[in-house]
Amino acid sequence: MSVSHQSNSVACDSQAEHPSIPLVDLEGLKSAHSQTAQQAGEAQVDAFKTFGFAYARNHGLPQETVDAAFQWVFSPDSCLCMISQLTIPSRAPSSSRCPRQRRKKVTQMVFDADEISERRKMPDFKESYEISRENDDHLSNIWIPDESLPGFRVFFNSFYKDFYGLSGY
Repeated sequence: MSVSHQSNSVACDSQAEHPSIPLVDLEGLKSAHSQTAQQAGEAQVDAFKTFGFAYARNHGLPQETVDAAFQWVFSPDSCLCMISQLTIPSRAPSSSRCPRQRRKKVTQMVFDADEISERRKMPDFKESYEISRENDDHLSNIWIPDESLPGFRVFFNSFYKDFYGLSGY
């Protein structure tokens, strides 16, 4: 199993040649052969280690479902940047999964402790809104009120049900 990087529709072997988001083929995870599944998993881990993010293909979700998820998140009607503030109770702890915008330095691809420390002296703004399946035992969701974005919660509960169904759990 390999990781390819695509830039301007040209696949290449080296991220140094074309630093772009890696494309990882997950077809091997469906294999009954443990070595094939191991290679697919290692390709995914390698992409996360070298780039921090990856595109996945042959993951098992229909393209229409993936497109619909992106439409919910990036549509001008969703306004998630503003609506996410509605999900945060005034007494929510700072460790909440839906933090208010705050200063935090994001450091990627830097492994030297001194350099990381130096970079964190100049914080930037980061906002995140994270959701997962409805009954996650470890991380509970704080949902956008349904009247603010009707159908959002229903869609993403269905999305995560399909997504977690792929894992066999």
